Amino acid sequence: MAIAWKFTPPAINGVLAVSAAADAAVEAAAHLVLDAAAPNVPVADGVLKASGRVVDGEAMAGISLAHVTYGSDDDSTAKHAPSNQYVVKQHEDGELAHPNGGTWKWLEHAMHAEASHVAEHLASGLRKVLE
Repeated sequence: MAIAWKFTPPAINGVLAVSAAADAAVEAAAHLVLDAAAPNVPVADGVLKASGRVVDGEAMAGISLAHVTYGSDDDSTAKHAPSNQYVVKQHEDGELAHPNGGTWKWLEHAMHAEASHVAEHLASGLRKVLE
């Protein structure tokens, strides 16, 4: 007497599943950093803070990318130039005063502060598809 069984795994492309999970995890991690940075963006009238966003990076060779960015060409008003013309100075110049709140290196500080959470987001996103 013999007992036989057959298992046919579902037809999924493992590489595509891992790649999609990585893309989602990277985007979630980028939003985590953006959210952490927001309270520390220098504020005059809120235009610079409002320019913060996550932009998908161009994936190359299976690498998932997302960019957290500040500054825009499209947010000028009668009172000030587009934020992309002053975002680097605001971020890099520690001598500038920010009387309405915020600080220099807001994005860099957020990335360092959230580094362990970013790693957790990336690992958990991949773990879901690999389990």
